[in-house]
Amino acid sequence: MFVTRLGHYPIVLGISWLRHHDIAIRLSSNTITFDSENCINNCSTEPVIAHGTLHDPPDFHSSINTVSRALGHTVLEESEVRQLIPEAYHKFLPLFLE
Repeated sequence: MFVTRLGHYPIVLGISWLRHHDIAIRLSSNTITFDSENCINNCSTEPVIAHGTLHDPPDFHSSINTVSRALGHTVLEESEVRQLIPEAYHKFLPLFLE
């Protein structure tokens, strides 16, 4: 569930932030309710309900590759990565190729 978008990227809320605000996440209605004592005392005078988006986030892997190319990073072929990674870790090779 995503609360909102920043550009075309969803905003993902961290656990420490969620604990601090002690929000109510309701997956069946795709909402987050800010009605804790902390929120009422410090953020708003009444409960606030945020509705999540129903759209999938952009493909993160493609986004990383686009940024890497723009920064001039080189994408290595599997054979090149295999030479750099110790053999004991070759079973994890797909992770190194992402």
